[in-house]
Amino acid sequence: MSASFAETSSATRGAVIPQRITATEASSIIERIKQKLDIVEEIGAVVSLKKSGKAFKGLCPFHGERTPSFYVFPDKQDWHCFGCGERGDIITFVQKQQSLDFREALELLAERAGIPLERGGHPESAEDHGTAALFSRVVELDSFNSDRRNGVEVGAKDS
Repeated sequence: MSASFAETSSATRGAVIPQRITATEASSIIERIKQKLDIVEEIGAVVSLKKSGKAFKGLCPFHGERTPSFYVFPDKQDWHCFGCGERGDIITFVQKQQSLDFREALELLAERAGIPLERGGHPESAEDHGTAALFSRVVELDSFNSDRRNGVEVGAKDS
């Protein structure tokens, strides 16, 4: 797979949005959010965490357990439960813990990080507009990848 997805189309809330997006652009907004938020602090608001070496451990919020098997790794900015096998980053944690889709979790975390995203209105500055456009592309790429993971043929033309 190349770094650029040529004229990808997918449905996002009923609208077909053709976009040209690079992996670099898509990861940029996510990285900005991750840099501004402390994964230990965010997960620690939900899970009681204790320092264990370089990681933090606690009881997994996704399954019942008595012995901690849920670990947060601040150096890698990810988490893993060795009991149920769930794992991810700060975005997947918020998605799973609060039953949100990717867009909703990204919006919530962007708000917490103080990164403005356009929400149906007009951006207040050129920088906000660029962030909003990039955010839309990130959501588009996530939808594209989700379709591919679920076996939906992306970009197929009707005969």
